[in-house]
Formats: sequence, C-alpha cells, structure tokens
Amino acid sequence: MKLVGKILISIVAIFFILNFITPLEVEIDYSKVVYDRNGEILSTFLNKSDKWRFKSELSEVSNKFKDAIIHKEDKYFYYHFGFNPIAITRATYDNLTSGEVVSGASTITMQLARLLEPKERTLINKLIELFRAVQLELYYSKDEILNMYIDLIPFGSNIEGVKSASIFYLNKKPNSLSLSESIALSLIPNNPNKFKIGKYNDRINEAKNKYIEEYISDEAFDINELEDAKNEVFYSRRHKRPKNALHLSTRLIKENRNESNINSTLDYGTQSQIENFTGSYISGLNYIGIHNASVIVIDNQTGEVVSYLGSNNFNDSLNAGQVDGVKAIRSPGSTLKPLVYLLAMDKGIITPKTKLLDIPFTFGNYSPLNFDRKFNGMVTAEKALSQSLNIPAVYLLNELGTSKFIQSLMKLNFKSISKNERKLGLSVVLGGCGVTLEELSRLYYCIANDGMYKQVTYLIDNRDSTYQEILNPEATAITKTILSKLTRPDYPANYEYAYKLPKIAWKTGTSYGRKDAWSIGFSDKYTVGVWVGNFNNKSVSTLTGASIATPLLFDIFNIVESNNSEVLAEDNIDLSIRNVCSHSGLIPNSKCNNFIEDYYIPFKSSTQECTHIQDVYVSTDEKYRYCSDCLPYKNYKTKSLEMIDPLLLDYYVQNRITHKEFTQHNPDCSRVNIAKKPNINSPLDNQQYLINPETDKIKLAAVLSHQTDGCSWFINNQLYISNSGESVFFKPEHEGEYKISCTDNLGQTATVIIKVKYI
Repeated sequence: MKLVGKILISIVAIFFILNFITPLEVEIDYSKVVYDRNGEILSTFLNKSDKWRFKSELSEVSNKFKDAIIHKEDKYFYYHFGFNPIAITRATYDNLTSGEVVSGASTITMQLARLLEPKERTLINKLIELFRAVQLELYYSKDEILNMYIDLIPFGSNIEGVKSASIFYLNKKPNSLSLSESIALSLIPNNPNKFKIGKYNDRINEAKNKYIEEYISDEAFDINELEDAKNEVFYSRRHKRPKNALHLSTRLIKENRNESNINSTLDYGTQSQIENFTGSYISGLNYIGIHNASVIVIDNQTGEVVSYLGSNNFNDSLNAGQVDGVKAIRSPGSTLKPLVYLLAMDKGIITPKTKLLDIPFTFGNYSPLNFDRKFNGMVTAEKALSQSLNIPAVYLLNELGTSKFIQSLMKLNFKSISKNERKLGLSVVLGGCGVTLEELSRLYYCIANDGMYKQVTYLIDNRDSTYQEILNPEATAITKTILSKLTRPDYPANYEYAYKLPKIAWKTGTSYGRKDAWSIGFSDKYTVGVWVGNFNNKSVSTLTGASIATPLLFDIFNIVESNNSEVLAEDNIDLSIRNVCSHSGLIPNSKCNNFIEDYYIPFKSSTQECTHIQDVYVSTDEKYRYCSDCLPYKNYKTKSLEMIDPLLLDYYVQNRITHKEFTQHNPDCSRVNIAKKPNINSPLDNQQYLINPETDKIKLAAVLSHQTDGCSWFINNQLYISNSGESVFFKPEHEGEYKISCTDNLGQTATVIIKVKYI
C-alpha cells in the first residue's frame, strides 16, 4: 500500500510540475453573432478560420440534447475527474483481445481536450489528451466543460457546435430542439461525412431509431417521448446565414472585437418593416434618379436605437449599397436652423413673435439668399423657422456668434464640425458644414427630451441612466412647439395618407445642389432621422426634404408608433406667456393697440419696449415733419406716426414696393442731410473676417440717402473707388486691421473698422 501511495503522490507531483510548465490555455475562436433586443439573431459572421462556431450559454440549449449527448458519449460525465478508469480498462482489454481498435474510452472532457488541441491519434498524444482533460477538470466546472464541448463538436462542412447546427440546419434556436432532433444531432459529430445533413437524412433517421431502441432499453428518457421521437422523421437542409441590419451589425462587430455575442438594441420586427418599406419606397423613385436612403430610429426614453438602416439595399453594388449612410458625412441643408433659434431664445435675442428682417443682407463677403430667392420684408421668428427662411437664420447666427452655436454641436459630438471648428462661418447654419444622419438625429433626440441628453446607444447592456442638460429646457420646449405646426411650406403636398399623419415635430433640409434630402422628426416616444439621395453625390432636380424625405419620415412614424395618434405628449415644461405688440413682437408701450400672446423665458427674454409708433412734430397741414432743431415757433402739431426700420425702408424704395410713406422732413432744416448719412451694412463694424487670400473678396455696401447719387469708398483713408452707386468688392492685401469709409456726394461719411485674418 505504501508503494501505491508513493506512486500516487509521484503522479500528482508530476502533474503539477507539468501543469506549471505547460499551463492550460483555452482560447476558442467563436463566430460573431449580433442579436436584437429580444434575442433574435440579426446577423452572423464567420470566425477567423472561416467556420460557423457560435458561442452558446448552457441554458439556451435544450436539455434533451444535453441528455442525449451525455448518454451517448459519457454516461458518467458528472462523476469522473476527466477520465474514466473503468472505461479505459475495458477499452484496453477489448482492443488487445481483438487485435484492433474496436472501442474508445474518451470522456467528454478528453474529447474537448482534443477539440481544443487537434493532434494525430497516437499513444503519446492520447496521454497528452488525458493530461489536458485533468487540467480542464481542475480549472473549469462540469457545466463549463459541457458548454465548451457542445460549442466545438463538428457537424459537417464548416459548421461546429450545436447552436450553429441548430440554426443552419434546422432554422431554430437550440433550446427548441425536439427529442428526435436532439438524438439525431447527437449522432453526427462522430461521423459528419457519413451523416451529412441534407444529403444523408435517411441514414440519420435509421441511426436515430437504432439509438432510440437502446435508450428505451436503458430507460434514458420517458418511454412515450421516445416512441414519439421514433415516429418523428428527421428532416433538415442547409439554410442561409442570417444577415439582417448588416450595416449596424458590421459596425458593432468592429467596435466590439472581443465579444462573440453582441446584444444590440434593435427590434427585429421594426427593423424588417422599415427595411422592406424603405426599399419599396426608393425603388419607386429610381425612375427620377434617386437610389439611396438611410434611416435611424431612437427611443427617446432610453436612448436606444431600435432601427438602423445604413442603406435601402445592402446588396446593391451598382449604387454603393454597402455605404453606411447613417455615418456618412453630408451637407445638412436647413436641418441645423432650429438650434440657432433655440440658442437665440435662450440668450434673450428673440421670442417666437419677435419680428426679423428678411431682406437682402451682406455679412462680410457672404450674401445669403432664401431657397425660393424671394424676400418677405418683416417676419416673426416662428414663421422664419417654420418656413425655413435663410436670411433671418444667418442674421440670428451673426447676432448669437458662431462660437456658441458650434460649441453646442460639439457637446453632441458632431465630429466633422469639431474638426473644422475654426474654418466654419455663418454659412454653417445653411449647410456649409459636414454632418451625419446619426449626429443630426442625436440633436433632435436632445430637443425631444427638452434639452436633456443621455448617451444614444446601440447595445442593450450599455444604457446610460445619467442625463446632461445640453440646451435650455424652456427654449427647447418653445422650439418644439414651432416645429410641430402644420402650416408650413415643407409639408409634403403630395402626401397620400394625410389621415395617417403622425403627430410629430419635424424639420426638413435640402443641401445645395439638391444632393441631400433630410427630414428629422420626433414624437414623445421616438426620434426618426431620414436621409434620401445618392451616395455617388449625383444631384436630382426634384430632390427636396419636403417632397422626398418627409413622406418616408411620416410612414416610418406610422410603423414605429403602430398608428398611435397620441404620440406628441404635452411638454413637461410650464411655458410663460405674455402679451406683445403684434407689429414688433416687443413689450407694448402706451401707443401699441394690437396685442398677441407670445411665449417667453423669464429673466432671459428681452424686455425692450416697442417703439414702432412715435410722436413727431408736423406742420398743421401735415406736409412736413420737424425735428427739435427746425421746430417753428408756431403752426405745428404733434402726431403719432408708424416708424419703419431704415434698412427695410431702403429695401422698399430700391425695389419699388408700396409702403406707408413717411411725412417729408422740413427741407429747410440744416440737419436734414446729417440725419441721412450713409449706413454701411457690409462689412460689419468690429468684426473679424476669415478669408482665403487667393480667392475671397469683401463686399462694400451701404444704405444711402435717397437724395444722393452715390458714394466714394476709402480703405485706410486712401480712395478705393469714387462715386459708385453699386456694391463693390475689395481684396485685402494683408492681414490686420482695416478702416473702411463711405462718403456720399453731400459730404457725409460713415466708417467701420474690421480685422482680416487669412485661412
């Protein structure tokens, strides 16, 4: 006995020495599988060895299969420590007496060791296999060993593991396997070529029924279940790999290289509906030259993306279908405008009823035009936003400052804007920058949540529970109200299902050259972003956000909301309301007669009083107006007159637009001309201009008295051009400060100081 004890001690010592010298290293190369939020498989990807080997959890495999494979391969699996001495003794005796290998003694653990380190079958390799089996038992539980084993067993071709076999051969999850299917699949790993699924199903059924007879004898399963399994014909064929939501699936496996099973936030049912509908919608537009579309849907409560469509047809190589349009950098058109109005309200520059000028403006060397190249004179801020007018938006951005606007976008991780921060000017609000559909949708998702933002996620296990205030809640709520109005030009006139119009807030955009059509909207529950165009940048004359992208947006909302009409809930923000003058949108004074209600932000919105009606001195016949310098001793009276902004008045006169004339000022007044000195509107005083020294010029323009014929321009006190009645341009010769003066033919002068910096 002492000798036996010494032998055992020696064996144990040798084992631990070998265990230290050649430690167990288990690295299984699994295929990548992307799941939807409910555990449905979206897409699968081959492993590095071009095999389909899916990682499973033991709990997701049918107990019937686990029992069948254990009963067939290793009945005493849960009772040995890697090898079965009795089985080894029996197999050795049988093989020696027969003179050939007729019986094996490999346990499931030993088979796993061989699967992990495939080697030629020799006695030495068998001993190594046994050693590795003991190591496996030392470091892993029985369930973990069984789990790895059923993930690695071969099922023919390049399919390994019961999960892969179940999905590819039976088109079902492994927890749904019947007893008949479980027994049939348990036979295949021993001889995948003999039992090739789809080709030799008859052989599989014959072998299956033979084993069922043994199981009946062994009472391994319920007798009735075994009888049913015998009568159930095993039928299978090779199915195609699951490949849904391929753009997001491809993205997720690249971003999660160390994960085999990736649980996305997508909903397979919603994703399929949107894929099918968008595909059909774009197919109907092919005849006018439109071939691509991208869609993203975000759950406003959780920040989870429930649908992600990189393109309408991933397999359309002719039209670059594999491009991920959700991540592609495109020109946003007018889709950034709401942020300018929101920030301007937060800063107190405007309220919804504030009147803004919509007339020709020049900002440095930039002269924006409206989409329809028309002007509206004076418009309210809410009308300017709902009608997507360009000039008021640029004017507000100029008042606000591009820095604050860009910083807000950077907080929402607009990468291209962050990268080009110093190069962006006023044109950024009209699409003069690069954004992605993903970024734009994040912005509107933030607006939908009243300015509160938590991370948008694509992974079910990566939810962010913390909110950050990015935008002012009151200003955001007011902006939402404006964007939810239906009386606007970007409502699709040809939308066929008006009775199904979802109750949403939305904004459209069309890029310069009509290469991008956008429509981004949100309800209380979802934010949906839609882009339509061509990945090859081909423009289409009929491509606009309103006519092309918005109908698709509406239909997608009807899909995700399941025709629920109560989708735009009341805001949680209690908005303050006040009366303002209907003419100016400012606080009424005693002379204002017409009032309207307007939203405002206490302690932020401007408290400036309206002055559009003023008391002036006029002659008794009301032919002339007097100032304090020319007021006569008698023969005058006081009258209330409606004043017109000088820039607007000049626009009316220049374009011969009928307007209410001012009473003419006393022609004998010595200061009449002084009151009408030039007003330089380009360039703007005390501004820095970033220009390209090779190509850019700065526009010189001024509003002149109607009594003058033109003006002369001076640059740094040197005459640049004389007696010009038209706008002119000059090209700065160097960086630095410039003094620019305009002198009319009455000798009146206006001056501005600017700084020029080269880019």
